[in-house]
Amino acid sequence: MKKDINKIINQLVEDHKWLEKTAMKYLEETKVYYVDNKVEYEKYIIPFLRILEEELLMPHFKFEEETIFPLLHGDPLIDELGDEHRDVKDLLNKFRTSQGGIEVLEELLHLLDRHVKKEDEKLSSKLHELTKKSDFLQNNTIS
Repeated sequence: MKKDINKIINQLVEDHKWLEKTAMKYLEETKVYYVDNKVEYEKYIIPFLRILEEELLMPHFKFEEETIFPLLHGDPLIDELGDEHRDVKDLLNKFRTSQGGIEVLEELLHLLDRHVKKEDEKLSSKLHELTKKSDFLQNNTIS
């Protein structure tokens, strides 16, 4: 179990690194560069957000919701993270339906940043605790 949870934590961290160092950086730079030119902004940002959503966020959310969340079922953090997943999806939907703008992008960036930090700190910590509990139970089982 420890090996499996460590693999899960590693995937979580790797996804988050890519999101922070590549996707969020691009979104931030694009926002600044195109703030005065909505047509050019939409030309670049909307296709990028579609790719980000389809190639990283939705598969990542699915991984968390199907693999990690059941491990910590009943923990209030899981409900909070699930709500944030829905909030991210709602913000992305605003872009798809042309209701997005710089304000929505800023809200998305803020939410993603907060969400990633929360998962890296709190969720990873809870997964490590789960590993320790599993090791304890495995080493203290009566044969």
